[in-house]
Amino acid sequence: MRSSVKAVLVWLVLIGAGGMAWAEDIQPRIIGGTVANPGDYPFYTALMEGFSWSGDGGGEHWNPVCGGSYIGNDLVLTAAHCVDNITNSSEFAVLVGNNSADMQYEFCKLLFAGSVTCDTSDDESPPSSSFTDEHFTGYLAYDKNQNEIVVPSPRNKIFIHPGYVAGSFNNDVALIYIGANNGVDFTDIDVSNTSSDWTNQIGSMVRVIGHGNTDAMETSTDQNVDSIPSADLLQVDVTARLDSECDNYGSNFNTNTMLCAGNPNPIAPINGKDSCQGDSGGPLFINGGPQVGIVSWGAPCASANGVYTDVAAMRPWINAAARNILDDFDFPLSVNFGSASETLSSSRSWIFTNTSGGSIDLSNFNFSQLPNGLDMIGNGCTGTLAAGASCTVQFEANMSDVGTYRRPFQFQANSEPLEVTLLASVSKASGGNRFSGGGGAFSPWWLLLAAPLLMFRRTRKGPLALVLLSTLGLAACSSNPFASEPPEVVFNPAITEEGLEFSVMSNGCTQENHLLLRVKGDEVEVVRTQPDMCRATPQLKRFVMPLPEQESVWQLENPVRYSNRVSREAAN
Repeated sequence: MRSSVKAVLVWLVLIGAGGMAWAEDIQPRIIGGTVANPGDYPFYTALMEGFSWSGDGGGEHWNPVCGGSYIGNDLVLTAAHCVDNITNSSEFAVLVGNNSADMQYEFCKLLFAGSVTCDTSDDESPPSSSFTDEHFTGYLAYDKNQNEIVVPSPRNKIFIHPGYVAGSFNNDVALIYIGANNGVDFTDIDVSNTSSDWTNQIGSMVRVIGHGNTDAMETSTDQNVDSIPSADLLQVDVTARLDSECDNYGSNFNTNTMLCAGNPNPIAPINGKDSCQGDSGGPLFINGGPQVGIVSWGAPCASANGVYTDVAAMRPWINAAARNILDDFDFPLSVNFGSASETLSSSRSWIFTNTSGGSIDLSNFNFSQLPNGLDMIGNGCTGTLAAGASCTVQFEANMSDVGTYRRPFQFQANSEPLEVTLLASVSKASGGNRFSGGGGAFSPWWLLLAAPLLMFRRTRKGPLALVLLSTLGLAACSSNPFASEPPEVVFNPAITEEGLEFSVMSNGCTQENHLLLRVKGDEVEVVRTQPDMCRATPQLKRFVMPLPEQESVWQLENPVRYSNRVSREAAN
């Protein structure tokens, strides 16, 4: 018995949240912005990823997904969620400076059998009547023949904060090393190194720039064309807010690593001011002063304050990563003590090498702010360290609290603050109450999974019962799996040995545990259990999830809002 996989391309939405479960909540727009003058903000950087309509990767187009800022020494500062998805790509590109003239809209008419016809326009309207049919989409593109900087082997050029966890919002910072820039003298922006830069601005205006979306999403029964990013570089001034003014985000807002800013209008967001999708990674800065934040995430655009990565808080890590990238110093940016059950007891050696070419002062190299559970049991890094010399620090970890630890600790070299991140994991011991109900190996939900096999093991009803009850088991681990949100649009689906492989639109935060395969009658749907609140341009992201039943009973269309379940007889 064989499965049937149909490659029928019905319609595709490349930009916006039209196919997202939280489209009504996360609307793609920048509110209240104005067009920046040519030549303004030469430090602004557009981050672009090669995109293929077929989902096979490659670079049919450069698709701008995020912003960034050039901070000198061939380094671009951006958000971690902007680059987390492209570290395995063959290449990506950056464009430094205000290059609005090189941005353009590309409208592509999507036909059956995978046929795509594209045309360009200088405005937001399709360039000809032939592109006004129901199945087309528009997005911001960049002419690959221009003078972009292509960065090969991204895995070796992107440095993500070790404390960043994909799918969360903390430590949302990364550095990109763009390498030799052929003698081009880019203009850099100063980066804040003191919290007073921000606190002195509370209640005053700060500025954010980007190519992010500008209008509300438009949908109809005949077409799904979401607002597309601005071909012009936009600027908007927002108010620097107290941390307490982002209390609506609860524990997601970390007062140690995040900033709150915006001029929201909850009743009429179109009248507010905010950054949004397409602006992630771009700079929040004091006009005429340093960069204080990085566009990170937020609730519906301009309906609540936006959240930005605190650059001053991240400065020790930025310094540490930059020193390693530029070969001034050589040391691991993290110390991983591994994982253990119930209690972790482990020691590690950490080696610091002076590759700067001159001697450096380590008199303040004391690790005085170590996280709880971590002790320095030997410090060979004291006094002056000669060029080319190394020193070793011995650490010991003793932890008994269950959890995953990603704790930064700081030190100084030549009086410059630097940062290293402690990584460790302590898990709960196996066994215990067999009927704890916590979703573990012996949760009572597993009885539901086994029941259909016991009751219907010799009938054809068993697999279907298994599917339905498995979905109930998954529901126990989901925050809201049976809510009324529409299912995801699944792009380029395929059945593999691992299960259902597919793509969905992501703003850079979606993780596999944010998605749920659920069965409703004769349909299996992919729905989100958590919103995608990051502010990158929506892009296709690939996932693999186990199918709830054998390959032989599923048939797929491309793209689909659900996969149709057919009988075994029909699949023959």
